[in-house]
Amino acid sequence: SMKDSDGKPFVKVTQENTTCKTETIPFKSVTEYDNTKYLDYRLKKSIGVNGSAFVTTCAIYENGSLVKVEEDSQVLCSPVTEVYVEGTMEIPYWRATGEFIQPVINVRKVTSRFGQRGWRLHPGIDLAGKKGEEIMASDSGTVIYSGWLPGYGRTVTIDHENGYITHYAHCHKLIVEEGDHVVKGDVIALLGNTGNSTGPHLHFEIRKGEEPLDPEKFIDF
Repeated sequence: SMKDSDGKPFVKVTQENTTCKTETIPFKSVTEYDNTKYLDYRLKKSIGVNGSAFVTTCAIYENGSLVKVEEDSQVLCSPVTEVYVEGTMEIPYWRATGEFIQPVINVRKVTSRFGQRGWRLHPGIDLAGKKGEEIMASDSGTVIYSGWLPGYGRTVTIDHENGYITHYAHCHKLIVEEGDHVVKGDVIALLGNTGNSTGPHLHFEIRKGEEPLDPEKFIDF
């Protein structure tokens, strides 16, 4: 072929190589702050969704050497931003931690564990003790029941305002009333033998909503 004095060909051969593909546009995550919620509050307000774009890439070659790449992008679907809401208020000392403590300090014996008893479920744990012994709130919360329940006798129920509820049954005496706010470790009742009970003990339940859970998964007795 004919070449100039520098050895370069006189003829300029241009070649275009075009490719098309669909690419993902990743969604972004942003956090909004709410000064009316506590620091442990985190909520996913909206779910992030990736977008997509149709990308056409044109590579231009001259005499076999790449000289230019042109890219054209057309958005097919815009991404949706994922939004989280976080609280900024300091957590007060009186708020539930989600960690439970033993409701009776001197547990003499676990007389009945959580689980199936023939056709019915024993929905808590029975802790034998002395009549008049102090029963403590296993975690902080609001007393939503303090009174007599059939079978349970004198009972205190605490709503821990985090999905968990605890029941303290067969009490001799109730110390707290409905509406009282209690802190973990506060004395709420005295151990007794009221209701369907064969000796002084505390029947203690942890529930998530209505579902009874095994207290021994939360506390070592």
